[in-house]
Amino acid sequence: MATVDCEIREPVFRHRCRVVYADTDAGGVVYYAGYLRYFEEARTEFMRALGVSCRGLAEQGFILPVVECHARYKASAIYDDLLLIKTCLLGVTPRTCRFNYRVTREGDGKTLVQGYTTHAIVDRQGRLTRFPDEVLTVLVNVHRAPQIAAIGERLAGGFPCFATHPVNGDIVLLRQDSA
Repeated sequence: MATVDCEIREPVFRHRCRVVYADTDAGGVVYYAGYLRYFEEARTEFMRALGVSCRGLAEQGFILPVVECHARYKASAIYDDLLLIKTCLLGVTPRTCRFNYRVTREGDGKTLVQGYTTHAIVDRQGRLTRFPDEVLTVLVNVHRAPQIAAIGERLAGGFPCFATHPVNGDIVLLRQDSA
């Protein structure tokens, strides 16, 4: 069996959520497919933190469907667990991007699931297309920013500049340039 790269690399976005009763199955643990929803929540918030709105992309006629996913389950979450989902952008091309995830339980730090999703950008007719230039620029700058204190340089069009917080590792907004 081939090794799958699910490592989390800088810059890392951290998203917290609590397991609600509806997330659990008859065995009292989070249903396996529920982790894909946690991946989606974290990815959506990561993109929002970067100034890229998935809703805004949709309004422009672009959709980012998952074209590949992988999850390696290591332990179970149960009702009321507080989860930390670490997300990073592992790769980006003009037509695709890949995010890696690690879900841990906040109380004991135990890794529950590691995985990834790969997305293609398509138009309203489902045809493969390219990321809008401004979105591709943001994603490429984040992807090319490993082990840095500040992410991004001044980008045309008023894109935000982010930094990795030195204590908790959260991605924080440094400035929002005006257009």
